[in-house]
Amino acid sequence: MSISGSSHKAKVQNSQPRAVSREEHRHATTAALQAALAREEALLLEKSEILRRQNALALEFEHRLLNSLQLVTDMLTMQCRTAPTPEAAAQLSAAARRVGAVGRVHCRLHVLDRQEGVEFRQYLQDLCDDLASLLFHDPRRAIIVQGPTFEMPTALGIPLGFIVNELITNATKYTVGNITVAQEPAVEWSGTDRWSAVIAKSICHDT
Repeated sequence: MSISGSSHKAKVQNSQPRAVSREEHRHATTAALQAALAREEALLLEKSEILRRQNALALEFEHRLLNSLQLVTDMLTMQCRTAPTPEAAAQLSAAARRVGAVGRVHCRLHVLDRQEGVEFRQYLQDLCDDLASLLFHDPRRAIIVQGPTFEMPTALGIPLGFIVNELITNATKYTVGNITVAQEPAVEWSGTDRWSAVIAKSICHDT
């Protein structure tokens, strides 16, 4: 009886789960962390590849768009040379200039994509010159840029350029005379608030 009892007791003890040691727990935790890091690295690589492909597609789109605009400009210029009347030649020449200006404005708005900073007043001046050649039929009208010269981060310069483009386009539809873009940075502010103030009162109209 005693032998049988001892054997049963030993079987019960052997069937109980073995306690996990501290070292084994540490190894299991390390393995789990390494697996998580590997998954994270794989996701980051996948994200980087997606961004690279998107950038490549965007550059290809920009290239094709500018080529198409240049092709239209060249065709209009060729038709201008063979136009049957001076009036038709003038209309075709004006159309060619406007299509060319569309390409220049597009380039200007995206020229900062691969830069870290921009001298904003000169950037605005170049953008406004291109917009004036695109939007104004009257040579007496102009877009005037006023304000100090200063540097700003590209991350802020790009959206401000699009804002100015939209404001000037709308102003051209509903006003006459010159359009003035006045930079008024608030010197008492700092950071993004300062740059926001540049456009707060940027567009005024000379009647």
